[in-house]
Amino acid sequence: MNPQALSRKWRIEKPPAEATTRFCLMLEKIRKLEKKTFPAKEALEITPELIAKSNHVLFIALLPCPGEDLLVGYAICARWQRRLLLHKVCVSEEHRRQGVGKALVNEVIKQARHAHCRGIDLWVDESRASARALYHQAGFCERDHINDYYCLGRNGIKATLEL
Repeated sequence: MNPQALSRKWRIEKPPAEATTRFCLMLEKIRKLEKKTFPAKEALEITPELIAKSNHVLFIALLPCPGEDLLVGYAICARWQRRLLLHKVCVSEEHRRQGVGKALVNEVIKQARHAHCRGIDLWVDESRASARALYHQAGFCERDHINDYYCLGRNGIKATLEL
């Protein structure tokens, strides 16, 4: 099936943190997508133990497919002192620009409000223009710039959304 034809049929879920077989298989898919999308030094090891922590939340975007749903994206965040750190938003390359990232960010914002957070913080690579535009459209303001944040020559921008 053509992914473009299915662009609006995906759904966002907050999977249970129990280490079920289905959950462990989903984490393996997330790890593969993470390694495909981000440099090796930036890969986050998302484990059942990490997700089971009371301050971490994982959201996944799934496209229903016969037999098994297709992972098209995920977001992971952590609560800390009445703020939420949006650690990662990742959408598979073939499903970008279809609203998946926007839906994930909106779900994170909803979670932050539900948890009575004062705001959301994130860091984004200065060169990732589409990610920066996504965050700006969601209401985030760029607050800080750090040279060589990710590595030599890759600068980071801190963005915040006050709730």
